[in-house]
Amino acid sequence: VKGFGIARSPDAASGFAAALRWTFVPPPTATGVTVSRADPAEAVHAPVRVLGDRGVLHKYLNSNLLAIAYTQSGRGGPGAAQGTELSVHLTLLDGVTGAQVYDAVT
Repeated sequence: VKGFGIARSPDAASGFAAALRWTFVPPPTATGVTVSRADPAEAVHAPVRVLGDRGVLHKYLNSNLLAIAYTQSGRGGPGAAQGTELSVHLTLLDGVTGAQVYDAVT
């Protein structure tokens, strides 16, 4: 998965060009790599939550969040035979900066 930005092009005719900003590479043993993002047209049901003290908590939904899921074999605990256990990995990346927001392994 690669993230690009817009930069001034050295070619004066076009003016701008895509510039690579960040890259995410899953491990070489990863299989079934899937990338997903939120639907930009999806409406948020309730953008706020009312707290018990009648305060309001505003929800922040990062519209640039990418979910990357993949499986990997041989990641069992100590004493497990190589390739006998399958783990599922979920990584959330910020699509603008490439920063890893969350990572989970089961």
